[in-house]
Amino acid sequence: STYTGEIIIHKSKNDCTILAYEEAHMLPSNKHLIENIIEIFSENNLNDLLAKGKVPFTSSQHQQFIVNQLNDTVVQHDLSVTIVDCFEKACEKYSKNIAIKYQDSCITYEQFSITTRNIAVRLSEENTANNPVIGICLERSDKMLAALWGILRAGAAYLPVDPNAPHDRAHVMLRQARCKIIIVDESECKIEFGDGVKVLDINALMKRSKDNDTKLLSSPVPQDLAYVLYTSGTTGEPKGVQIKHISLMNRLLWMRNKLNLTYQDVFLQKTAYTFDVSVWELTLPFIVGSNLVVLEKDKHKDPHHLIKTIMEEKVSVCHFVPTMLDQFISGYKSKIINSLVNITSLEKTICSGEALSDNTRKAFYKMLPTSDLYNLYGPTEAAIDVSYWHCPKEDVIDSVYIGKPVDNTQLYIMDDDREILPIGSIGELYIGGVQLAKGYINNPGLTAIKFVNNPLKESSVIYKTGDYA
Repeated sequence: STYTGEIIIHKSKNDCTILAYEEAHMLPSNKHLIENIIEIFSENNLNDLLAKGKVPFTSSQHQQFIVNQLNDTVVQHDLSVTIVDCFEKACEKYSKNIAIKYQDSCITYEQFSITTRNIAVRLSEENTANNPVIGICLERSDKMLAALWGILRAGAAYLPVDPNAPHDRAHVMLRQARCKIIIVDESECKIEFGDGVKVLDINALMKRSKDNDTKLLSSPVPQDLAYVLYTSGTTGEPKGVQIKHISLMNRLLWMRNKLNLTYQDVFLQKTAYTFDVSVWELTLPFIVGSNLVVLEKDKHKDPHHLIKTIMEEKVSVCHFVPTMLDQFISGYKSKIINSLVNITSLEKTICSGEALSDNTRKAFYKMLPTSDLYNLYGPTEAAIDVSYWHCPKEDVIDSVYIGKPVDNTQLYIMDDDREILPIGSIGELYIGGVQLAKGYINNPGLTAIKFVNNPLKESSVIYKTGDYA
């Protein structure tokens, strides 16, 4: 990083002393850099540094500040339970409440519990011990949700497959994940999965059998996999990211607490289930007892339909990628001008997946001044999101930040030698903490490259994002 300032160093025969430095025209981040440089020379003898041929980028004092204060994110969540435990409690507590709205159907928690248990029992007959991976190939619907939660309640991990994906990609995913079972709607599915994969029809799985109420299910434990999501990343090669229950649970509890989400909230599900943002849309409502409104296929692309749905269903929690948020704001603005709409229910709007511009932030608050806008960042390899920024309503900034780490998560800026860099420096972002993926499924070589030893904490791993910050 560059900075405007001057450090005056007095060098004698045996010592080096910093006499003064000029702070004029210095940004706050640059002041941190200056202070760090002063600390480096205060902690070290200049002649010793010259003899070594290398000056450390970060003083020990500055490094301790980054590690122990900026990354002090410890929160004592109960991570001994899984989302399945929370789901079953919510089904008991809110049994008569609406769990899902899809098209003209309203499904209560009691009904959803019965349906997902039917699926889980049927899957357990297929030998789902030892936390296997089970595929789903369904369009967005109440059936897709039932399949997902049925898999989780059976103690398995779900692997979403796009029904419109090229056959070759679907085959690669299932083969690499060693997936032996996939759930489809036989009346709609067009993909031939080939030998070695058992295809089960969701309509048959949902039917109740006589022993469903008494059969014991193998519930997952925190270290079990919850899901596997495939991402191509920068390589173009599909790779399956394995996320454990404990990682997902931490992410959901952080969001529940930070946004103060309760059973009175109404969530909107519109993200394709092959993208990691969908995970919290598909799971978080059911651990707090909320109502989830599920959009039909492709309806998320129509800003006017979104506006209509949010108003009619009184949606309070919704996610947008920034480009879609721009379209939503534009559509909303045109309707406001014609006095056609007035959204008052939308309290929490979450953005992620792309850089959020300050112009979008301003336009959002101009149209929806009573809502709160959050900018989140995170790779698929770290349970959805690892940082957050509650965007201010006042124009006190000229850019939107990715913000602070979420609970029990650490963010470090490092150089090519994996040495931590001082505040204000540009380097590669590394992630540590409980939300890290288990690695890439059946791909130990790539896992070893991307999930590396943490030089700041013994016996721990950090994820090399490839992103610069």
